[in-house]
Amino acid sequence: MKKNKQNYIKNSWNLFVKSFKEFDTKVIFIVLYDLIFFSIVYISFITLAKLIQNKALNINAPQLEQLTQLQQTEIIQASSQLNNLWLYIYIGVILTLLIIFIAACIFKGMIWFKIAGKKANKKTIIKLIRTRALFLLISIGFIIAIIPLFISLSVAIKAQSLISVIILSTIIGLLWLIFINIKNLMYIYFTTTTNPIKKAFRIGIKKIHLLILPYIIMFIIFIIISQLYWLYNFMPGNISTIITVLILLVYLAWFRIYLYTIVKDIEKI
Repeated sequence: MKKNKQNYIKNSWNLFVKSFKEFDTKVIFIVLYDLIFFSIVYISFITLAKLIQNKALNINAPQLEQLTQLQQTEIIQASSQLNNLWLYIYIGVILTLLIIFIAACIFKGMIWFKIAGKKANKKTIIKLIRTRALFLLISIGFIIAIIPLFISLSVAIKAQSLISVIILSTIIGLLWLIFINIKNLMYIYFTTTTNPIKKAFRIGIKKIHLLILPYIIMFIIFIIISQLYWLYNFMPGNISTIITVLILLVYLAWFRIYLYTIVKDIEKI
């Protein structure tokens, strides 16, 4: 047992070192794909906010003190404009989320294919969109399933029950980590198998104990790089922000490469 534990720690360390050896030109592409994706997310939400703002400014909504002086037709017109605004917001939010969903499928898929040393094409991206759509439904089901835990946590906080808060927070945190891990595994196995969701759940649950140490290492590395801010915080705001974003994107690239290395090794066990 002690020997197995030592081998596990040694193997995790070797894979950690190996992940840095995998740093080559593909990291540039990974960072670029991430940068494009997050830019799309940012532009999409900024555009949505501006469109909603412009739409709201065009509404001639009456002041509260004017309501008693309005004719019925004017009240109906004002109500209709507000209803149209809400419909505009709903449609805008749905379209924005759809754009982000498709962008995530395209660029996240390209990232994992790049890590796997394979090429993504139109057929694989369409397949990934279908797979992600199915996983999205599973995600919604997962969120609904843990709602009672959040309600219980809220009750425990109001009751100031420290033990209950700690236990419930730990359970929610572990479930969330397992779910995020399964999502990452889905991307990895999408590049190698025809049923990525099934295999992601099987490995993500059955062999989760083999991923604990790697995730601890990932967390420690994140804490370390987060302290790098003190090295350049004297720079102007825009420059320091750009440096922070680039560091985080490089970290995400390493995170994926390390996780891919770990998962490929776990498959042999």
